[in-house]
Parts: sequence; C-alpha cells; structure tokens
Amino acid sequence: MSKQRKVFVAINLDKKSKEFIYKKIKSLPIYREGNIKWIDPENYHVTLMFLGYLDDEDTYRVCRDLKLALSRQGELDLKFGRIKKAPREDNPKMIWLKGEENEDLADLRNKVEQVLSQRKIDLKKFTPHITLARIKKNAGETKNSPVDEKVNLMAPVRSIEVMESVEENGRRKYLSLESVSLAEN
Repeated sequence: MSKQRKVFVAINLDKKSKEFIYKKIKSLPIYREGNIKWIDPENYHVTLMFLGYLDDEDTYRVCRDLKLALSRQGELDLKFGRIKKAPREDNPKMIWLKGEENEDLADLRNKVEQVLSQRKIDLKKFTPHITLARIKKNAGETKNSPVDEKVNLMAPVRSIEVMESVEENGRRKYLSLESVSLAEN
C-alpha cells in the first residue's frame, strides 16, 4: 500500500531571507514570552495551496503537472512588509510576516490552482504570509501584547516546492519532495 503524505505547494524561502527574518523576530519584545511556539527558521515558507493527504502516485502526478505547467512561468520577487498577529488582531492565533500581493504572485497562484483544479481542494482566500509562531490557547496577556513591526524584505522566488509536512521528535518539519523551477528555459 502506498504511503499517505500531508502535501502542500509552497514558496520555500532562500537561506539568506530565513536568516534575516529569524534575526528580526529575535529582537521583538514578545520573543521571550512563554505562551508562543516559534516556528523553526528552516520551516519558513509561503503556502500557495494545501492539498491534504496524497498517496505516492498522486504526489508524483502533482509534481509532474506543476513542472509541465510552470517551467516557463518566470522568476519573481516577493516583498514582505510587516510582522503582525493573525489572522485577526482581536483574537490572534499566530504571528505572521505578511507579504504583499502583486501581479506576478497572483499569476503564479492562479496557475497552481488551474493545474490542481481537478482535485478536491478547499480554496481559501490567499493572503501571502509566513507563519512565524503559534500563540498558545491560554496565552492571556500574550494575546494583548502588541506586535506590529515594520519589515523591509524582498525575497527571490526562483522555484516552488511540493512539500510534505511530517512530525519528527514532537516537532513539525517540512520536507521538499520536488522543486519546480520557475526559470524560463
């Protein structure tokens, strides 16, 4: 029987961008609060589409179809501007680094959606962001601590990744199953 994988399509940031973000969040006053579970910097990414549980054959098809459709997409840059509580300020569950929507990113997201349209996917409104932390349920004062930090980061997007979410030693880890280059050949 084929293994079921928890699969999603994402922009996996380059090492330099991840280091910049990690340095920035370590300087936040809220960083030392115990009611926040910070994401490992190696896991920073922008989810383009969550696919759910797929077997090996479906995973292979997704990788193949995305490679065929996006090989001439063209590279882009993604601008990030603010670290904020999310998805709602009045009842935050996470801390995000919000990205700015642009035409190239919207085009990329639409193409991914078209390629995967025959799958039963719960399409939510796309808001480009990186989840930096999860705020624990009983966080009390932490939920009231202000988080609104201006950031100026331009991250290069040269590929997208088909990724698998796994749990390893009680920690979430995201593994790249396939890298799909966006460079025009």
